[in-house]
Amino acid sequence: MSDERTQDEPLMSGADEATDEQKDAGRDRLAEADAAFYDKRGTDSVDDDAEEPKRSSYVNPGSSDFTHPQT
Repeated sequence: MSDERTQDEPLMSGADEATDEQKDAGRDRLAEADAAFYDKRGTDSVDDDAEEPKRSSYVNPGSSDFTHPQT
């Protein structure tokens, strides 16, 4: 039965049809991409003298700031 709130096929429907070699190759590529990402992540230069970002000065009012009608 098809319903617009459900999916008829799993999102990864082709994963079960992949060979073990294809799965291993995909895992290897993913591991290499992760390693490259984390290796690059540590090399970004950061300006320590940079100004802090602007912060909001909004303060939530306390419950004592509200008036409630007396009945």
